[in-house]
Formats: sequence, structure tokens, C-alpha cells
Amino acid sequence: SNIENLLALTSFGVIPSLDSEVICRVGVEFLQSGVPVLSSDVGALPEVFFEFQNLIFKAGDPDSLTMKLEESLHLFLNKILFNNLKVKAREIGEQNYSSENYKKILQFIQD
Repeated sequence: SNIENLLALTSFGVIPSLDSEVICRVGVEFLQSGVPVLSSDVGALPEVFFEFQNLIFKAGDPDSLTMKLEESLHLFLNKILFNNLKVKAREIGEQNYSSENYKKILQFIQD
């Protein structure tokens, strides 16, 4: 699909939320596609992206976001580190947010 093609070209996802988010669907889609995520520190986002603590920035703070964007550029330029981040993102997306995982959660709730 077009979205999958665009995600395949994406190096990093950015979630600059200013308010609380329970779950960020686009962030989950980034992870499932192997796209590392830069995220603000509001709501549940730090929990969702806990494996990327070094890419979390202070919500509403352009300097904090700029710093994380610069750090992500350095990661991108180091192909080994960048590829490791992509693999980690995909693993998290598949393990934590797969349809099979959601089925297990629903079954647990129903039991």
C-alpha cells in the first residue's frame, strides 16, 4: 500500500504530542514498520517508546526536539547503530503490538 511504501522510506518517526495520549496509533505503526520513534514525554508515550529513552524530548520545548533531531541524525549516519534501532523497533512492534498480542490481552480480560 502507499502507507507501507512511505514508511519504508522513513528513517525516524516523530510524535510531537503536547497532550496526554493513551496509545499513539501512528507510533505503533512506525514500530511495526521498523521505524525508530522520537517522542514527546507526555501521557503514556514514554512507556510506549521506553526502548528509545534517548529519543524522548520535552513536550512543547523546541530546543529539546531540535537536540533529539540532531542526535537522530548522528544515529542515522552510523549505519550499524541505525540498523540496530530499526531491528529493535520492528521487534517491539511485532512483540508488543501484534494482533496476536491483542488477542491474548482480550482473552486475559475476558477470563
